[in-house]
Amino acid sequence: MIKADKRVVDTKYGEIDLITLKSEDMEVILTSFGAAIYQIKVFGNLVTVAPQAFDDFFQSTFYYGKTIGRTSGRLVLPSFKINHAYYPIRSYRGEKVKLHGGPTGFSFRHFKLCGLKIKDEEASVSFCYRAMHMEEDYPGEMDVIVTYTLNRDMELMISYQAQTDHDTLCNLTNHTYFNLSTTANHIYYHDMIIRSKHYLDINEDNIILSQKPTLDTPFDFNQKTRLGERIMVMKDTPFNGFDHTWLLDDIPEKIEIDEPSSPVKLIIETSYPAVVIYTHNHPAPSKLEQIKNDGTHSSFTLECQFEPGGIHYPYLNDNVLKKDETYKHYIRYKFVEK
Repeated sequence: MIKADKRVVDTKYGEIDLITLKSEDMEVILTSFGAAIYQIKVFGNLVTVAPQAFDDFFQSTFYYGKTIGRTSGRLVLPSFKINHAYYPIRSYRGEKVKLHGGPTGFSFRHFKLCGLKIKDEEASVSFCYRAMHMEEDYPGEMDVIVTYTLNRDMELMISYQAQTDHDTLCNLTNHTYFNLSTTANHIYYHDMIIRSKHYLDINEDNIILSQKPTLDTPFDFNQKTRLGERIMVMKDTPFNGFDHTWLLDDIPEKIEIDEPSSPVKLIIETSYPAVVIYTHNHPAPSKLEQIKNDGTHSSFTLECQFEPGGIHYPYLNDNVLKKDETYKHYIRYKFVEK
């Protein structure tokens, strides 16, 4: 049976719900602030990376474990257009772009705990939030539900649902950082498979330039590839690693990650058409759990989503959620014992 424990923690951001889901082999700690994953343990081993202190976790602009919204990735100044109306974009984390929904995006919002269901085979937790019309300059009042479900097969499912009363942008993802190693402070020995024929090329401002083939480039992970070898190539670029989008071949698609010292491998399945991988290319602003270096290349994100900023590019999904539609997507993390 899956066990669930709920407690309230007092932080400088106010009272925050902390929910722990636990099966025989896995433990997941979730927070209502940012509808976030704080920790995942498999067979007692921590497989995620986040700040040691709760306050650092909640405030960090590295977005550890957080739900990202209304839009993941970067919108490009000066505006976006929906139904012949232009909506100005204010810069955030870059002079020419607005990152991850802005300074008061979903990552820094109090979600309401609106559901907790426990069964023999699985347990689920739902967090709800109502974004107001023109909050962070997005049109429409939008209701969002983020549901985490842990089952006895070592699977954690993240389900997203949203509805709006006005056509708006919506592109939700999760920003958990992973490191499967039981010994290393870096991710260089991880092997990765991403079935993708194309990636999005970007400039030094992280603005999309074009769609390019992955074949015979550092972005080709169609066969099992050592991540560290490709990071070393990317260190000679302005990014010092990866902060890029891969377009997935199929929906649903699976991404596979392994590491020699880990007792498990990770398989990610998603309904989204793309994944952004960020390899923690800069030092962490605070001490990270179980990481003894400055945090550079300590972990990676796998941000399954629509193509970020697609509203600006006719050849990408536009990320528009219409008022008569329901947004439904999922990301599934499955850990497999080796």
